[in-house]
Amino acid sequence: MATCAHIRQMEKIQITDIEKQMDKLRKAMPIWGVEANDLIELAENAERAAVQIDERVLQRAREQLETVTGWHNTLLYWEE
Repeated sequence: MATCAHIRQMEKIQITDIEKQMDKLRKAMPIWGVEANDLIELAENAERAAVQIDERVLQRAREQLETVTGWHNTLLYWEE
């Protein structure tokens, strides 16, 4: 049976791990946001130039935005 000290140590390890993950996300999210923004800008430029927009670019931008939003929500949840 686990002792109270052992349980507290396990909780401390989990909290430390979550804090490390939060730090990684804080650093990565701005980069993901910039990449998604760049992809959207490319698509808008192609549209203004009356060039057919590559659906792959739009799909990648959508995926990047969904990833950023998902991790942002996770980070907010962890911070509660």
